[in-house]
Amino acid sequence: MNALYDPKEFYEDSMSLNKNTSFVIYDNDYHENICKAEMINDTLRINFGYSTGFSSTGFNVQYIDKKYKIIPYYSSDNIAIFVDENGNEIQEKRSKYFFNNQKLILDKANYKKGDSIYGYINFSSLEVGENQKNINHSGKGYFRTKIQ
Repeated sequence: MNALYDPKEFYEDSMSLNKNTSFVIYDNDYHENICKAEMINDTLRINFGYSTGFSSTGFNVQYIDKKYKIIPYYSSDNIAIFVDENGNEIQEKRSKYFFNNQKLILDKANYKKGDSIYGYINFSSLEVGENQKNINHSGKGYFRTKIQ
């Protein structure tokens, strides 16, 4: 490992300085998951994820009026465009997610920008892809961050 730049050390330093800690295990990988939260109008959006600069994976929690929705995501800068025999672009169909269980515990019911948020999340879901390829996802753990 390069002595001038140790990604794990950089990550741990940034976590302690930013107070964005996440001990959330998502798909059996918890080391790089970062927690961020932002208030958009009356909706609190909490993001748990990992980004390499080329791709990112994780999930968002949208919280409004004491109700929440979990939305997994994956993105990559590796772009592939498929066309049919007429040269028309074929649009990729989105995966569908079915949740087996989900639980969100927050330290209070209402938040505003600048508040600290502490919580716990636990869920499992099944992703059904375009080719009926099934992928299990799960997330579990404690988190804290400051709402932007």
